[in-house]
Amino acid sequence: MNAKATLTHCTLLLALVAAAGLVQAADDKDVVWVQNDSFGFAACSAVATGPSSEELSVTTRELNERAGADVSAVLRASGVQLAQSQFMTITPVNGALACAGKDSRVTYHVTAIDQVSGQLWASDMAVSGGSASLDRVAMNQMAGDLARHFSVAVAKASTR
Repeated sequence: MNAKATLTHCTLLLALVAAAGLVQAADDKDVVWVQNDSFGFAACSAVATGPSSEELSVTTRELNERAGADVSAVLRASGVQLAQSQFMTITPVNGALACAGKDSRVTYHVTAIDQVSGQLWASDMAVSGGSASLDRVAMNQMAGDLARHFSVAVAKASTR
C-alpha cells in the first residue's frame, strides 16, 4: 500500500474511531473497540431455535475478553509499547456460534496506528471459544510483523 493510501486509510479510521457512539474503550487505554453494526454470528443450521440474547451476550463477552488478552500478549511479545500518539483498534468482522461440535469463533480486524508517523499495521485474528489464546505460531507471526512494522527489536514471544 503506498504512503498516500496508508495515510488516507489512517485518516478514515481515525475519523471512524472519533465518531460518537462507535467506540467503546477497553481496560487498556491504548486499545479501542470499534463497534461493527454489520457484525453478527452465522446461524447454526443443526439447531432448530436460535440462541437467546443472553447467550449471545455471554459468548460475545467471552470472545472479546479472549481477543483483548491475545492482543495484549502480541503487544508484549512484539516489544511495541503504545504511546499517546499510538493505539490499536479491534473490530469484530465475522463469527459463528458453536455448532455441530465446533466452538464459537470470531474473526477480529486488529489495527495499530501511529498518528505521528502515519504508520499503520493491520491483521486479522481469529479467536475460538475452545482455545485458551492464539496459538504460538500465529502469535509469533503477528508479534514479529508488528515489531518489524514499527521498527522494534522483537522480543521472544511467549504464551501461557
